[in-house]
Amino acid sequence: FCKLRWNPRRVLAKERKPATLCHRMSIPATSTVAPRAKRASGFRQGALTIVAIYLAFAAVWIAFSDGILSRMLDDTRVPYLQVSKNAAFAICSAILLYLLVLRLALQRATVENALRRNERRYRSLVLATAQVTWRAGASGEISEDTPTWQAFTGQTPEQYKGWGWMNAIHPEDRDHLRERWRKAIARESRPPNDRFYEIEYRVRRHDGAYRDFLSRTVPVLDARGEVSEWVGICYDITEQKLREQQLRDSEERYRSLVEVAPDMIIVHQDGKTIFMNPAGLRMLRAPNLQAVIGMAPADMVHPDYRDLVQQRIHTVGSGNPVPTIEEKLQRLDGTHMDVEVSAASFIYQGRPAVQVIARDISARLQAQEELRASEARFNMLTRATTDIVYDWDMATNAIWWNENMRVQFGYAGKPEELGMEFWVSRLHPDDVARVHGSIFSAIAEGKQFWADEYRFRRADDSYANVLDRGYITQDRHGKGVRMIGAMMDITDRKLAEQRLRDSREQMRALTGHLERVREEERTRIAREIHDELGQALTGLKMDLSWFAARLPNQPALAEKSAAMLKLIDSTVHAVRRLSTELRPAILDSLGLIPAIEWLAQEFQKRTGVQCDFVTPDDDLNVDHERTTALFRICQEALTNVARYAEATSVHIELDSHEQEITLRISDNGRGITDAEQKATKSFGLLGMRERARLLGGTFTIKGDPDEGTTLTVRIPMPQPDVLPV
Repeated sequence: FCKLRWNPRRVLAKERKPATLCHRMSIPATSTVAPRAKRASGFRQGALTIVAIYLAFAAVWIAFSDGILSRMLDDTRVPYLQVSKNAAFAICSAILLYLLVLRLALQRATVENALRRNERRYRSLVLATAQVTWRAGASGEISEDTPTWQAFTGQTPEQYKGWGWMNAIHPEDRDHLRERWRKAIARESRPPNDRFYEIEYRVRRHDGAYRDFLSRTVPVLDARGEVSEWVGICYDITEQKLREQQLRDSEERYRSLVEVAPDMIIVHQDGKTIFMNPAGLRMLRAPNLQAVIGMAPADMVHPDYRDLVQQRIHTVGSGNPVPTIEEKLQRLDGTHMDVEVSAASFIYQGRPAVQVIARDISARLQAQEELRASEARFNMLTRATTDIVYDWDMATNAIWWNENMRVQFGYAGKPEELGMEFWVSRLHPDDVARVHGSIFSAIAEGKQFWADEYRFRRADDSYANVLDRGYITQDRHGKGVRMIGAMMDITDRKLAEQRLRDSREQMRALTGHLERVREEERTRIAREIHDELGQALTGLKMDLSWFAARLPNQPALAEKSAAMLKLIDSTVHAVRRLSTELRPAILDSLGLIPAIEWLAQEFQKRTGVQCDFVTPDDDLNVDHERTTALFRICQEALTNVARYAEATSVHIELDSHEQEITLRISDNGRGITDAEQKATKSFGLLGMRERARLLGGTFTIKGDPDEGTTLTVRIPMPQPDVLPV
């Protein structure tokens, strides 16, 4: 029996030795060594088995020694037990040996079953895990199949075995990873806490995309403490790093938001200020952050609000929300500022804290006060004015009217009842299309002002003439959203204007009649002077000449007769001149163009001023009334040039088109001034303007200092049916 040399440690060693890779792939480092409790339990079982076998063997031996078994064997009543002592000893030894071998076989089968069960369990765990597990030799080469690495990278075993797995590492990470491996294999570096090595690098996935990996590597030591192999697991931390980057970006955005926020942001903890953003420092007029660190919140507010602030801080610290309030902030220089404050609790560096946001509302309160004052002024104006003031909301088409809508037009009601449809329905039918189109055209074109005149029906069905002016308010996109305006009742003014227009038309008709009468009277007087005085003077001259011829011997009478003949000649010239000035005969006999040519020549002879006249190529077929008007305007203009212009040359241009006749007279004199044009005693200009207006034409005059004056008259041509026959 002693020759069996059985040692229970061999059983334990076999149990401790992993049979496959999967058995060795447990994540904790201690999984590669049998637990101490298992070793103790196995040793106790083996020891008990040995003790039992030896006790049984000792009992048999004592039985032989005491003769007990001998007496039993000598008993003739048991003939089949009559054997020798040596044979009995051999039988006992065989039985004991069989029991021992059976015990060892059962124990080995139990251990092998446990190993196979663990192998299946760990293989399933490795295949089911999302991580990549691997095993490498002592020098770092991969020598066995790694299904998870193959599934992730797409490399075949031939490609990743040895150091081929490095080809799946990002090129920028290979040198660093290779250096870390070298130091780990050479034992130049030790893992933290003697547990595992950890490194991050990028691995190319089977689809070509790179993923971030966190690799943890555990060295497996033999009995001498040398590295026998390496076991590791790789975690895909791409999503984790993305979330971490998103968190960092979010924190950076929050930090940037806090830094650039226009509102004051304060963090209080344990009743003291531990943070304040730059806007808060500016609002408090603090030189730097250190000036406010440690300040109590109550020291930053007006004394009237300190109790309220303390109560709010207590409420927020208890986890209860508080509403936003308005209070006064007390700056470090003692001045105050109106602020709107909100507060909330949060965890800051693992401890409860309170975040306070204060917004400067001084400008808003001032704007509200100005708005209230503006509304008060608006209400006073709407009551004080006689205009009908309105406020049109374009989104709802509701129109608010002041009291004058009821007083003047007899309408009263809510804005919804007196809206846009109400206003359009009261327009005069002849004005609806024009007014409705103009107002919506102004809105569509982005105009800010609209005005128009129209007729509006009163409650008694009579129509009032109104002047409507509206100011359009636009949103930030330039779209009209509101119009505020006023309707002025101009019925009386319209009647007065109509009466004035009628009066002017009557005056113009009277003026035209007077001009015609005057021209007729001039023509008659000129004809009578020419005919009557001319004939009388001619006869007188003939008689005086006959009488002088019969006084040859009377020198005194002859001399007197000669003087009288000269006087008669000058009188004839005067009569001729007066007749021409009253009504040039050439105007009636030859027409407008020869008359103006004669007028220009006479002007040049009389004043010495160069006078040019440009005429149209074709003859003018102009009626008597237009001929007279244009000639008189030209005559008056040349008279003004001679009196006031100080010119050296005059240019007259007469042009005609199918629709109008244009007379333009320009000189190079000093130029007429605006004051001279507007003078109330400029009867010459008024007469020329009125002559043109009587014929439906226009009269304009423009002067440039030291460059001269230009006068332009445009008179429409007469229609064919009104031309003289």
